[in-house]
Amino acid sequence: MNRRNILPGTIRKSPSSSFLTLATFVVIFKTQVVYMEKNRMSTNDIVRILGGAKVVGSPIRSEMDRYRLGKTGLPKKALLSLAARIDLSLKVIAGLVNITERTIQRKKDLDHLSKPVSEQLLQLAEAFSRGEEVFGSLDRMKQWLTAPNKALDDTPPFDFLSSRFGIQMVLDELGRIEHGVIS
Repeated sequence: MNRRNILPGTIRKSPSSSFLTLATFVVIFKTQVVYMEKNRMSTNDIVRILGGAKVVGSPIRSEMDRYRLGKTGLPKKALLSLAARIDLSLKVIAGLVNITERTIQRKKDLDHLSKPVSEQLLQLAEAFSRGEEVFGSLDRMKQWLTAPNKALDDTPPFDFLSSRFGIQMVLDELGRIEHGVIS
């Protein structure tokens, strides 16, 4: 073996190694299609858990739609729909989206919530939608949310739902559970 060939940057590649094989391309393509389908299902579930397209005001077909919806604000009715769907009191849901119960009560059903509240609400809907998908039901998701979790410092996942970073930690844990990774 020539010493020169083992130095970084000097290993020669065969001409065929720089091209994707047809099988590799098919695997990448199918993975992308599955990801896009799963993402579409997820956005549909988010709209459903917020009360449907009529309540939300527009369909969510992409991350850009979700961004725009968060920026323009969700109607109060979407917050009430989520609270009813996951069986949370107005006081508890207000704490999760970081506004006062009284602020929610003062708004009319079609009044738009602020950008930060709307974004938090969208993230909560995503977490509950994902949990329902992973556990097969909202009831099983809610049981998991209230039990201490080793991966989260023996803290119930529900305690993390009042911040976007906490919601991301819960979503990450749901992803590990879905893929069978013990944490």
